[in-house]
Amino acid sequence: MKVKLMFVFIALLTVTFSHSQKKNEVRFLGGFASSGIFSLEDDDIVGGERYVSDTQIPLEIGVKYLRNITPKFRIETGILLSKTKVQMTNYYDMPNRPNTIDYENLKVLQIPLYANYSFWKYFFVNGGFLLSFDKSNGTIDSQSGIGYGIGFGTEYAVKDFVFYLNPNFKRCTAFVPFHKEDYHEKFTELGVEFGIGYRF
Repeated sequence: MKVKLMFVFIALLTVTFSHSQKKNEVRFLGGFASSGIFSLEDDDIVGGERYVSDTQIPLEIGVKYLRNITPKFRIETGILLSKTKVQMTNYYDMPNRPNTIDYENLKVLQIPLYANYSFWKYFFVNGGFLLSFDKSNGTIDSQSGIGYGIGFGTEYAVKDFVFYLNPNFKRCTAFVPFHKEDYHEKFTELGVEFGIGYRF
């Protein structure tokens, strides 16, 4: 009898311990967005002004790590890679100089440093600082710097697996560009992130 009771006690401790330790989660993700590159305009720029008129839909892949601080509050970080092609139109105020269109590839590595708060069991909001590193070699202003991101999402758990959808808004170099230029161009995304996570 004592042996059976001890076995039950150990089993209960094991189950309780295993559930209490699942404060970590790794997420593998993909995503797409509507995007643009924006800067302050100056009508006094000699020879005209350049602006980005269009971008292809950026594709994003990455991995995230979440750590529970409380049952509802988590910290969120990871590594994301965003790639797109940018169409740039140059307008000139000189009658004998035609407008020109150029294309460049933009590739940005991003590290989010987010807070994540869940509510109503299936929903969450997340946001915070976005550390970005421009891996392109074009004429667009460097997107390396500190920006921000905010989002709202939903998630559904099946045992230790989590399926989630996270619409979000991100702007690179919004706060601190590492290589500041006059009228610095800022890569901006309004997109959707989706993926699968595993809790352990």
